[in-house]
Amino acid sequence: MIGVSMRSTTTLPLIPERDMTMSFMQLQVDKFDAYRVETNNGSCIVPCDLLTREYEVGEWGNDEETLGELETFCEGYPSEYTVVSGWFSRYSAPGFMDQTDYCGPYPTAKEAADECKEMYGDEEEDV
Repeated sequence: MIGVSMRSTTTLPLIPERDMTMSFMQLQVDKFDAYRVETNNGSCIVPCDLLTREYEVGEWGNDEETLGELETFCEGYPSEYTVVSGWFSRYSAPGFMDQTDYCGPYPTAKEAADECKEMYGDEEEDV
């Protein structure tokens, strides 16, 4: 399926007990298509709607033109990518550029949110 990314955002209800794990940061959970990019510094997720090229979910590639576009959004030098689809999550500070890396893809919004909370959870809970 060739597609143009259309995001679907879900706001999950807050759990009363210390759900705001990063104080000013808010949990975002979105459903979209993305490039999972492998770099010399690990992997990163880049939403497909940030690039102007057509794509297919499941597509794998390592062409220089696409990797060059993806490099703008990644730390490190990209070597290959795969187009994936599902639910992604991250913490973001509205009105600021602060944000964590995306977690995902996951089959449900709840799984994406739970993984993000676990990955970027409140450090004080570990004390």
